[in-house]
Order: sequence, then structure tokens, then C-alpha cells
Amino acid sequence: MVALKGMKIGVPARGSGAELQFSLMAEKAGLKPTDYTYVAVGAPNTSFGALSSSKSTPA
Repeated sequence: MVALKGMKIGVPARGSGAELQFSLMAEKAGLKPTDYTYVAVGAPNTSFGALSSSKSTPA
């Protein structure tokens, strides 16, 4: 998890369950919310483009 510091994290939508889960895991790993940025990538059919363009890391 520490390797994700400074990266963009792809989630289906801001405030989604994936964002909450990642936040909890990141906190347990010692990361602060300011250590990463969330990027809303949408549903699976739209997220592929965002993830394959290397603009985000899947949560």
C-alpha cells in the first residue's frame, strides 16, 4: 500500500464503497488521505479506458 503514495486511485464513483474500502485499507497501512487522489472512472465499460491509459490505479 505504501507504494501507492502519490498515485491516482480509480474508483467507480466518488463516495462509492470502493472508495470507502480503499480509505480504510490505506489508513491501516499508514497512509493519509492527502497521500493519494481519487479518480472517478465509472462503470466497468467506461473504466477500462481510464485504467488502460495509466491515468489511475484500480482501487
